Amino acid sequence: MKRLFTQFFIILLALFIMSLLIDSIKIETGLGLLVMSLTILLVSLILKPILLIISLPLNLLTVGLFSLVVNALLISIADSLVPGVDMGSFINALPTGFMIAILNHLVLKRSYS
Repeated sequence: MKRLFTQFFIILLALFIMSLLIDSIKIETGLGLLVMSLTILLVSLILKPILLIISLPLNLLTVGLFSLVVNALLISIADSLVPGVDMGSFINALPTGFMIAILNHLVLKRSYS
C-alpha cells in the first residue's frame, strides 16, 4: 500500500512539474490533477503489464527504450478519460512519461532496496 501511495505521489509531482514546464499541458484544477494522477496509476496497474508483454520484441530491440512509448501511451489513454486535463498531444506525453520513470527510479529504488 505504501508503494502505491508513493507511485501516486510521484505521478502527481511529475504531472505538476511538466504542466509548469510545457505550456500546452493544461490542468484546470487541483482536483483534475488528483484525478489524472489516480487514473494514470490505475491504467498503469491494469494495462501496462499487458502492453509490455505485447511490445516485448520491440523492447528487446530497443534495449528497453520502447517502454517509454508504452508509458506515454498510458498517459494518453488516461488523458482521454479525465475531463479538465489536456496533455496536448502524444509528444507531450513522452517527456511526462520519462519524468515519471526517472522519479520512480530515484525514489522507489532508494526507499525499497
